[in-house]
Amino acid sequence: MAPGSCRRQAIGLIASALLCAAATPPGAAESGADPTLAAAKRRVERADYQLLYKYPDRETYLRLKRAEVDVVMGHLHQAGLRLNELVAQLKVLIEKAEFYKGKALPADLQADVDANGASFTASMYVFEKLEQDVANIVAKYEHPRARLEQLWAGAALGSMGPLDPEPAASSAK
Repeated sequence: MAPGSCRRQAIGLIASALLCAAATPPGAAESGADPTLAAAKRRVERADYQLLYKYPDRETYLRLKRAEVDVVMGHLHQAGLRLNELVAQLKVLIEKAEFYKGKALPADLQADVDANGASFTASMYVFEKLEQDVANIVAKYEHPRARLEQLWAGAALGSMGPLDPEPAASSAK
C-alpha cells in the first residue's frame, strides 16, 4: 500500500460521512436537538475537514508554507539588488557633488540626486511591505497549526470545539 493511501482513504471516508450528515435534515438524526447547535457542529467539522484536505500531513503544510516564503524571498532579493544599485549610483553622485562643494549643484546633477533619494524612499517602502508579507504568511500558517497537529494525531473532526477567528492581516496591500 502506498504511504499516503491510508490517509487519503480515511479522508475519503470522512468526506462521505460528512456528505451523508449534510444530506440528513437537521433534527432527523437527533430528535429534539437544537438545529443551530447541529449546524455549528457541522461547520466546525467541515472546517476541520477543509484543513485536513488542504494540509493532509506536516510535510505538505511545511512545503506550502515554504513555497509562499520563497516567493517573498525572491522579491526581497530583487529589492536588495536594486538597493545595491542605488548605493552605487549615490557614491558616484557624491563624488560629482564634491567638486561643487560650497556652490549650488548644476540642475542635472541636482535632479539625479533627487531622483536617487526618491528611489531610496520607494525602496524602503518596498522593504516595509515585504516585511508585512512575511508576517502575514507566518500568521496564516501558524494560526491553524495547533489544530492541525491534533488532527494529524488522529483527533476526530469537530472534536476541538469552535474555530478561533483568523487574525486580521496587519494592513492592506
